[in-house]
Amino acid sequence: MLVVIDTNVLVSGLINPDGPPARVVDLLLANVIQAAFDDRVLAEYDEVLTRKPFSFQPQARAVSSGPCPSQWNASIRTASAGR
Repeated sequence: MLVVIDTNVLVSGLINPDGPPARVVDLLLANVIQAAFDDRVLAEYDEVLTRKPFSFQPQARAVSSGPCPSQWNASIRTASAGR
């Protein structure tokens, strides 16, 4: 299933391992769903995830450099490892 993941859902799922947003991240990591995105969505992810409260490291942001789905999932795995 191809879905657009709202930035708030992504951030919430990465921060808190419980609840519906975390389930979305889990489904993404398990390749049950695939994220649909374009440059605007990626720019928003990048802008939000690099804000001071989150400060994801550049290696966790491979999403912003022309990703393929496997790079995107790797980025989410890296970011969610800290949840």
